[in-house]
Amino acid sequence: MPLDGHATPADAAHLLARLTFGPRPGQAEALAGAGLAAWLDAQLRPDHIADPAGAAALAPFRDALAPPADLEDAAQQELADMPRDGDPARGKQAKNRARRALVLETQMTVIARHVASERAVLEVLTELWTNHFSVSLQKGKVRYLAADFVETAVRPFALGRFADLLKATARHPAMLVYLDNAQSVAPRPGTRPAQRGRGLNENYARELLELHTLGVDGGYTQADVVAVARVLSGWGVTGDGAFAFHPRLHDDAAKVVLGHDFPAGGGEQEGVRLLDLLAAHPSTIRHVCSKLCVQLVADTPPAAAIEAAAAAWRATGGHIAEVVRAIVRAPVFWRPEYRNNKIKSPLELVVSAVRAVGGEVEGTGLAKVLGKLGQPPLLAPAPTGYADASAAWLSTAGALERMDFALGLAAERLPGVRLALDPIVPLPGSEPIAAWRSQTVARIARLIPGGLTPATRGVIEAWIARPRQPTQARTLALALALASPEFQRQ
Repeated sequence: MPLDGHATPADAAHLLARLTFGPRPGQAEALAGAGLAAWLDAQLRPDHIADPAGAAALAPFRDALAPPADLEDAAQQELADMPRDGDPARGKQAKNRARRALVLETQMTVIARHVASERAVLEVLTELWTNHFSVSLQKGKVRYLAADFVETAVRPFALGRFADLLKATARHPAMLVYLDNAQSVAPRPGTRPAQRGRGLNENYARELLELHTLGVDGGYTQADVVAVARVLSGWGVTGDGAFAFHPRLHDDAAKVVLGHDFPAGGGEQEGVRLLDLLAAHPSTIRHVCSKLCVQLVADTPPAAAIEAAAAAWRATGGHIAEVVRAIVRAPVFWRPEYRNNKIKSPLELVVSAVRAVGGEVEGTGLAKVLGKLGQPPLLAPAPTGYADASAAWLSTAGALERMDFALGLAAERLPGVRLALDPIVPLPGSEPIAAWRSQTVARIARLIPGGLTPATRGVIEAWIARPRQPTQARTLALALALASPEFQRQ
């Protein structure tokens, strides 16, 4: 197995394609020489990896990581300080600009580290779980809560125990607001007037079962959805945006969920017990392991990979790092038919391309690019999150947007990226132009994990051989490579 024995650069490129957002120049060759197993072991313990590059990339956007209450106060103050000229339309535009600025900064707290961080596996898993437990910046106060959600409820648990991740997301105000559990109460005589007329809200309960744990075919009923909503009633948010359990709004009667009795008077702890029960449920193991295998192996993952993941889950109590290790150690992970078989999502494409050419984040331009490509972070249109299968990202319009992105990056004029191509793909020096063209194609081919097919290489060679300025020739050749079928796949 390449993980333990002799690994080729192609093996290393495959591992990097699935467990990172794409290799930096020369990384696959270096990793093949150093050994894949040691790299994987280190990556699965991210706290032991120094990450100055990730910290530096994040620094310009740290204001978006302020406490949610401070973000909301600052937004309200900014609106209050805006000049008032009596034009309601102008005031609305100013308000929308302020909100848009916060959204872009919040999105960049995600994108910047994907590009720069040395904790590559942590970044991939953080993105997977952020999408799995999807919240949207479009919904009310979630715009102030979403960055904190990723930083405190997802990232710290992304390679830990799934039960801890599940409980952290369930308690976070972003989730409670987004899926309306903060509004879910069990009204009874004596509640405050403002809460009369409110009742049980099943939105979070349903998504908890269908999306986050058991899966759509996980064996639950509508009665279970109602019972879960009752268990989690009273899980809400304080005025300053923190989690709170409100005993007076909780349904304290007895309940039954998935055949398990929850006696009366369980209070907040019955919610904790419910989440532990769901995290260990066989349907959850199957559903979540399948999702991990879709990310790491194939859109339709082989049964052998899912079973390897599920066995590791059962053996470790749902320790995500060990489940990932088991997937990578499964022989099926390395089979030829599961290499370069997945189309990159827009996020994977953008981040991998910037990394492939040694680019660095500058400003909020990449968040805007991802909006054009159809995958703006933390803005999925539904609780299902963005699609994790290739078919969702295949369209003529999408292909044209991807080509436009590749051209912008290759021409060193993509907003949001600081880039110097000369050290990676130099312009001609003293060598003959024909030699330069040949060397340039070879250099560009090395930037593409897995290399270029003869057909694609032939197209690039034909374009770079046409009479034109070397800068233009390099731009077209690199753009064709970044837009090629080989680079669009992982």
